[in-house]
Amino acid sequence: MDKKSELEGVEGPDHYTYGTIEVIDYIDQVCSIYPGHEAFYVANVIKYLSRAPLKRNKKVDLLKALDYMERLVGKVSNNNNSVNKTEWPVFSCKKD
Repeated sequence: MDKKSELEGVEGPDHYTYGTIEVIDYIDQVCSIYPGHEAFYVANVIKYLSRAPLKRNKKVDLLKALDYMERLVGKVSNNNNSVNKTEWPVFSCKKD
C-alpha cells in the first residue's frame, strides 16, 4: 500500500475541514497559549465540539468533549485555588 492510500481519510476528513479553517489549525493556534498538560485536554474539547454536528450521533461527541472539559477543569488551579464544577455558570442556548 502506498503512502497516499494510507493517508486517505486521515488528512482532511470532512468532519474536520468544513468552513474556512481546518480544525487542526485552530487547535494549534488555541493550544499554543496553554501549558502542554492543559493543551491536550483543550485540543480534545475543540476536536469533539467541532465535529459533533457532522457525526451520526452528535451526543457521543458532545459527551466526549464534556469529559475532557471536566478533566481540564479538575487539573487547573489559579493561585492554588482549584476550580470545580459547582463554580461553573449555567448557560442556555435556547431561543426565546
